[in-house]
Amino acid sequence: KDGMIPSAPGYNGILSQISAFRSGLTSVAAYGHIPVPLVYTQVVTLAVYIYFTVALIGEQWIIRRSPEDELDMYYPIFMTVKFLFYFGWLRVAETLYNPFGEDDDDFELNELVNRHFQVAMSIVT
Repeated sequence: KDGMIPSAPGYNGILSQISAFRSGLTSVAAYGHIPVPLVYTQVVTLAVYIYFTVALIGEQWIIRRSPEDELDMYYPIFMTVKFLFYFGWLRVAETLYNPFGEDDDDFELNELVNRHFQVAMSIVT
């Protein structure tokens, strides 16, 4: 039996690694079959938009105690930073909704999983 694995522990180790690889492929393939409910993304998007609408009004300093007080008009720098972070995270979450994408230059997940499955099966047989 030249060219074969000489010991049983080595053979067992290789089979366990192949099994772990196959279970990883199965979990990746399962992501394509279990979609995130659309209502979750819509609720998060609506909550972020409502939060910033309310925050835009709530973070203004327009209360004047007497007519002599001047209005404190300033540009809300920290509100802008929060806006950029929250909307950036919202865009990332929308991308994570379908990480493999549907564009022409995105990964073809089914072809990738099928190829890895065929390679794994050719190693086993």
